[in-house]
Amino acid sequence: ERTPSEAAAYLENQRAQEVHVYERGREEWGSFDRFLPNVTNSYVPVMSRVRRYLYTIGIIIVVLVVSCCLPSILVVWSFAGSTTCFLIAFVFPAAAWIRARGDGANLFKQLAAWLL
Repeated sequence: ERTPSEAAAYLENQRAQEVHVYERGREEWGSFDRFLPNVTNSYVPVMSRVRRYLYTIGIIIVVLVVSCCLPSILVVWSFAGSTTCFLIAFVFPAAAWIRARGDGANLFKQLAAWLL
């Protein structure tokens, strides 16, 4: 059971997640429909403004420090490229196999796919 303040935050969060539908070319008429996305347990706590500012400043400081320490942008490109190649070569095929056939396979194949 939610406390009154939690219930108010939940309702405010649902209003924030509401999607408004507009007709193309007639946006000035206003929305003609609105709905909530089909997500169960979509309660997301509202982050305070101060916390959001602190997170933003923290991310900017981390990026600034990392950019000052790296000798070249090629380091970033190499890291991004190698990570993407690893995901495409190993993680995505194993994840697709687990989703498609994982329940019907024997234990050894399931374990091998999860270890990848």
